[in-house]
Parts: sequence; C-alpha cells; structure tokens
Amino acid sequence: AALLQCGADLADEVGRLEALSSYLVAGTAPESRFDNITQLAAKLFDAPIAYLSLIEADRQWLKARVGLDFVETPRCESFCAHAIASDEVLVVPDATLDPRFAASRLVIEEPHVRFYAGAPLVTRAGFRIGALAVLDTKLREPLDKGRLELLRQSGTPIPEKPTLGQLRARSDQLLNSLKADGRRREAEALGKARSSF
Repeated sequence: AALLQCGADLADEVGRLEALSSYLVAGTAPESRFDNITQLAAKLFDAPIAYLSLIEADRQWLKARVGLDFVETPRCESFCAHAIASDEVLVVPDATLDPRFAASRLVIEEPHVRFYAGAPLVTRAGFRIGALAVLDTKLREPLDKGRLELLRQSGTPIPEKPTLGQLRARSDQLLNSLKADGRRREAEALGKARSSF
C-alpha cells in the first residue's frame, strides 16, 4: 500500500509556526471577505473546490472553503503541506498518480480529488503559512501562465503581525485582483464571440 508523504522538512518550522500564531486567525469563525475570495477563486478557475488553508504543526485548518464540509485535516493528508515547501504554485495534474498524495483520504475517499493547484501564503519575512488552493474531482487541462501567475500573486506578501485592518486590506486587494481577472476574461470571451459573427 502507498504511504502518505507529509511534506518536506522546513528549514525554520518554529519560526513559521510563530509567524502563523501571530495572525491570531487559526480556528476563528468564518469571515465573509475570506469566503468571498474562495468563492471567486472557485468561479474563476471553474473548480468545484477551493479553500484558504493554514498549516499548523499537526493539522491543516481551512479559514474559508467552497465545496467541502470539513474545516480541518491531518497535516499529513494536506496538499498544502507540500505547497508551503516552495514559493512557486504547486500543481498536481493527477493526484491518483502522485506518490505524495495517492494514499490520501482526500483522494481515495470523498471528495476524490484528482487535480490540485495551490499558491503559498507568504509573509514578508518569507514564512509560508498556508495556501490558496483550487481543486477538482476530474482531470483538467494545465493552467496557463496567466492563471498560474494570478494564483502566485494571491499569496504574497502578508505583513508581519498585521493589524485586523491590514489583514482586511490584504484580503480586499486579493479579491479585487480576482475580480479584475474575471472581468478581463469575460471581455476576452465577448470579443471572441463577436469576432465569430
């Protein structure tokens, strides 16, 4: 049987966990601004599942989510535990064929994840504390460079020990970026439709 791989050992896990703790957000109630981000990400990427995760010592906790009933998983079953190993967007084309995830309950049980793309949430000091991710239960075409860049930009930077106002401003900035991408793609689709007449 395949064994779960719990993600890379991070160089400064103690510092990363301290940075995450400073946000005072893990385990808090849902907030509409974060819910809006995940809902818009799901819409723009045409994904049935999207979430904003925070990676603690032993668990992944979902601050906001679309398409899932649960709010946490063991860290070892988390795709995002691997996404925080790098500043780049992690793309998993087929989780059933990836030895890091093939044994995960998220893959072999509901919701039967096949595709994953996640951008790490990175603080200004370089700590990757979680990820914004979109997932699908079926195989997908590779993300184009524009979509990869949009996900990558969504994760950085986050002020150290931010005030609530700073956190809200950062989430508003991300929401506006996602909305702008949606408007641009709608305009492109409309232009293509017009040119076909």
